[in-house]
Amino acid sequence: MTDDADYAWLKDALGGLDGGSSEWMLVDLRQLRAHPPKDMPPTWRKKSLQFDLLVVAPTLTPSTLMGSQATP
Repeated sequence: MTDDADYAWLKDALGGLDGGSSEWMLVDLRQLRAHPPKDMPPTWRKKSLQFDLLVVAPTLTPSTLMGSQATP
């Protein structure tokens, strides 16, 4: 996720996650309201005003397969 340019501003908050980690992380966005990073995109700045917390789930697996399934 931190390799994606759209999330570069979040890199410091996600610094504790290594590339292979599957642990979820809870990020408190309230601090961003008072001290937003200079490179924080306007869309993310708006989200930090709308939400208090961000849950980062590095890997997800669906519990139910959705969509059409081909049968052999």
